[in-house]
Formats: sequence, structure tokens, C-alpha cells
Amino acid sequence: MKQKTISPSEAEQSIAQMEGAIRSGKNVQLRDILHDLRGKEIPRKYLAPIAHLASRAGYPIEAMRLLNKIVRSEHLLTEPPSSRENLVYSITLINTGRYAEASSLLETIDPAQEPEALLYSAFSLIAEWKYQAATAFIYRFVRSPGVAPYRRLVGNVNLLAALVANFELDRAKDVARELLETSHGRPELHLLRANTLEISAQMSIIEGAFAEAKMKLREAQLLIDDGQAKNPTSQRQFNLNLFNLKKWSAIAEALAHPSNIRKVLEVSKQARHHRQWEYVRDCDLFTSIIQKDENLFQRVYLGTPYLSYRYRALRLSGFEQPEPCDLEILPGPESLPLHEPEVPNHIEGFRTRSELRLRLDDFADHPLCFQIVEYLSRDLYRPVSIGQLYSHLFPGEHFDPFQADARIARALWRARRTINALGVPLHIESHRRQFRLAAPAGTHVRLWLHKDLSPQSRSLVLLKRVHSQFSVRTFRAQDLQPLLHLSARSVQSLLLRWVALGNVLRIGSGRATRYRVRDLRMRKKSMLVKKCVGS
Repeated sequence: MKQKTISPSEAEQSIAQMEGAIRSGKNVQLRDILHDLRGKEIPRKYLAPIAHLASRAGYPIEAMRLLNKIVRSEHLLTEPPSSRENLVYSITLINTGRYAEASSLLETIDPAQEPEALLYSAFSLIAEWKYQAATAFIYRFVRSPGVAPYRRLVGNVNLLAALVANFELDRAKDVARELLETSHGRPELHLLRANTLEISAQMSIIEGAFAEAKMKLREAQLLIDDGQAKNPTSQRQFNLNLFNLKKWSAIAEALAHPSNIRKVLEVSKQARHHRQWEYVRDCDLFTSIIQKDENLFQRVYLGTPYLSYRYRALRLSGFEQPEPCDLEILPGPESLPLHEPEVPNHIEGFRTRSELRLRLDDFADHPLCFQIVEYLSRDLYRPVSIGQLYSHLFPGEHFDPFQADARIARALWRARRTINALGVPLHIESHRRQFRLAAPAGTHVRLWLHKDLSPQSRSLVLLKRVHSQFSVRTFRAQDLQPLLHLSARSVQSLLLRWVALGNVLRIGSGRATRYRVRDLRMRKKSMLVKKCVGS
């Protein structure tokens, strides 16, 4: 069936309606507009503006579908993707969690044509706490001649945040001073000034000037309150800027007077309710510092995969770098609170009562489930986005906005089926294309933190399983497929590795090829003797 083509006037009307919906916070109305546009032929001129608005409103995959046929076309187009189309598509990738793919596409854009590509290159790095690398892109952006004055100020606010994250406080103070001078007495820059004051307050907190931090945060709150008073619609919405000020105010008060720690815990509870997981992470970090709670600090440090954040945590806290250990996977947000005491009775194995000790190599016989559980367990705070999980499960592929939902759903269905079959009391929560591990109410799950199971370690786990089945008899390659739940190609790869290492003996050739596992205990002893001789 031929698609209906909308006219330029209809496209412009849709853009105007989407802008109005964003300003008034009516995301449902914007979703309906996108639904009406589905299946219709939109003039190419309007695809990028519509996709950009859709991504801003929280519909990046729907936005990506609009531009995919141009940016990722399998056919040679008479007019190749423009810099603007590539930029907007990169933004949708960032909002989906495809940071590496976005960065690669942004590198193809000429900054002279689209200076914003530099800023979004920084954003793709900041999303993974790579502030040091992001700083270079922001510097290039604010110095680009084609950047509008207001966007240059926005770039400088982001530069200020990056410098503070990198503990480059002297340079950060110069940037903050310039921003505060520029925004002084200019109502149109109230939000920008409030953001500058909030980041400046973080500097004061780092330097121990808690009273100064609270003064800056109060001024920032007055500016945001004034903006809300002029925009009644925004009063009915969850204001992230205001909540961020509340978080830092609570942290400053608790650092000055530790008895006020309850305010930080209350912010953490609210952040969990609003699914603002980075705020929960920060609240846990400062709670551990204020209460000198090394166990909580250990959870923050080891439950965070970002090296820059770990460095920040060590520098702020003064704690020693934690060693890998067991960490608790918290129950779901509606069950046990954050700081529930440990369950005293430790029970090994897969149990639904008391405390569960979960080792990732228990999933080694189920490769797909292992991949998903291991990946979701890397960050005990922020959920994994659909783009991140897609990257992990299908490396080397471009993100397919038309097939991604179905492919991820199938993979999660298989993983959940395996988890249920093993009797593991774990949930894989899904919320708006984001996924995280959780335990049911009343169950404590401890995650064995040596979860960076290398290919060598996983190979040994699988070899032990083969040895348990074929210790006294030979086997064929196809015998391992049902045993290890692997494809024929994966089995052949493993066998080549084991034969090369001397773990498995190959007998015969061609279709008659059979294999025998060597005694693993003998191999271990031999390696130890060899190591001693060489020392």
C-alpha cells in the first residue's frame, strides 16, 4: 500500500504542535502526534526537525525511525545525509544509550557546519563519566565562531561541570565567575545562572565551605522558584533542577552537621521513587562519607562501573580502595529500604529465603543468561538502556530501531526463563526500555563481585563441565552442543582453544574426529611445577 504523503503545511503544523506540547509538558499529546505521523511519507526537509523534537520529548527510538532510512540507508542516495541529519540521528543514539555509535557518527560531521556536534560528542562521553575526554570537545565548542551567544553560555556551564568533576577547581572558578557576571541582572538567563550557582556550590562543598555552598544553593532556588511562578504549567511537573538543589542542600547540611543525615536519606528515597538513580548513587556516596560507613562505600565503589566516578569517590571520601567482595543486590523499589540490616543466616545455593549468594559462573552453562545477568550486574544503580544492552548482545551492529524492541524482548524472555528454571530469586525489571536486576521483597541477594569473568575463566568453567561428563570416554564436537548450550561454531572455537592449551586431545580427522579431556588435576599440578622451576 502506498504511503500517504503529508504536505509541507501539515508538517509545519505538526512541528508547531510538538513544540507547544514540549513547552506545556504534555508528552501524551506529543506521543499522539507521532502516532498520527507513523506510516506517512514526510517531506525530507521536515524529518530532522520532527525527529529532534521527538528525541527531546523522550521518544528517541521513534525519532530514529524517521531518519534511519536516510542515515543508515542500504542504498546509494541521490542526496547523502546532511550534517544536520547526522547530528540529529547522533542525538537519538545518545538518548538511546548508543554512545560509541553516536561518537563514531559525530566524528563524520564537519564542526564548521554543525558546531553542536562538538557539544554532543562531549555529552556522549559525559554519559559514561568520561569528563576528562569531554572537556576537550567542550573547549572546542565554546571557541567555535559559528556558535550562537546563548549556546556558548550553555557550553561554558557544561565546561564548568566537567572541570569540577575533574577537580580542576582553579580553572572552574574562573569559568564560574565569568558566567555569574554575564548572567547578573538578566531574567532570560535565570536558569543558566541557577545551574552555575549549583555547580559552584559543589566546589564549595569539596573545599569544606558548607555555609557558602548553602548560600549559593538558596540563591539558585529563588531563581528557579521565580521561573516556576512565571510558568504555572511547570509547577505541576517534577522539576529536576529543583530536586538537584535539594540534594546538594541536604548533603551540605549533613556534612556541616552529621545529625542532619536524615535529609540525605529522604532525598535518596524520593530519588528512588522518581527513578533518578544517579542521585541515589550520590546520596549513598555522601552518606557513607558522613557516617564513615565503609560497607556502604564499598557498595558504591564496586557497584559503579565508571572509573572516573570511582576516582572521585576515593578522593572525596579518603577511604582505601575496596577489594572485590560480595555485594547486595537490593530488592525492588517498593520493598525493603536501602539500609536494611544484613540477614544473619547465610545460605549457600539458590534459595528463596534469607540471603542468597549468587556467583555468575553459576550461569556459565547458559551463555545468553550469563551475558545479560553479568552486564546488568555491573552497575547496581543506573539501569541499562536498550541501546546499551543491544550493544552488548549484538556487538559490531548498527542499532536497528525497527527490530531492537523485539530482539531485546526475545533475549530477556530467554534469560528470565533460565532464571526461573534455576530457581534464582532475581527479577529483570523493565521500565521504559531500561533494565535492571532486582530481588523480590524479603530476599537479600549477594552478588559475587569477581564478575569480570574473563573468557579464560569462563572457558575453564565449561571445560570442567565437559570433564565431568566425558572423563573416561571420548566425544564428538556435536556432543557438546546440548551439554554447553552453545552453537556448533562456538563449540569448535572452544575445542580449538582447548587443544592448543593441551587441555583436550584430538584423535583422528575429518568427520571421524573425536576428543578426549585430559585429567584436569594432572594439568594443574604440571603447571605449578613448571612455574616453580622457572622461578
